Amino acid sequence: MNFSQLHHLHTLNLAYNYFNHSSIPHNIGQLTNLRHLNLSDAYFSGKIPTEISYLSNLVSLDLSYGDELQLDERTFETMLHNFTNLELLSLGDILSEIPVSIHPNSSLFQLNHLHTLNLYNNYFYPSSSIPHNIGRLRNLRHLKLSGFDGKIPTDIIIFLESLSNIVHLYKKIGKRSI
Repeated sequence: MNFSQLHHLHTLNLAYNYFNHSSIPHNIGQLTNLRHLNLSDAYFSGKIPTEISYLSNLVSLDLSYGDELQLDERTFETMLHNFTNLELLSLGDILSEIPVSIHPNSSLFQLNHLHTLNLYNNYFYPSSSIPHNIGRLRNLRHLKLSGFDGKIPTDIIIFLESLSNIVHLYKKIGKRSI
């Protein structure tokens, strides 16, 4: 794909297309005015390119159902550091280890505008549990953790349930939801 002529593009939705397990193009970083990027269930595979972090105007990013995508620690942190206006982040079912608990000062916890965070069907390393700092996301309204392969500490559940702005917190445990 050649994105060089699309520098004024604000929304790119390639969801539910079949890209035959090709890589996300590195030149996607040329779309610097992009505000909404949806690559969910588009049959991309391989490493999510670091160049995606050049999209500093993003408000929403959906990479869900990219079961062959790989998100490395460096790309993850660089993305989050640059996406200061991000309101929606969907990384559900990418079947990759999400390095969200790499350190307590992760850029994830600096996303002041984030209101929707979808992390369902994933695994967090190294601790395999949701980091305690998730409570710093004061504007968070939707947190989806269903199918999450790990632990949610009780104190985090109690804290999140006590936030007045949380309207959707979902983690299926056996036959009950929290």
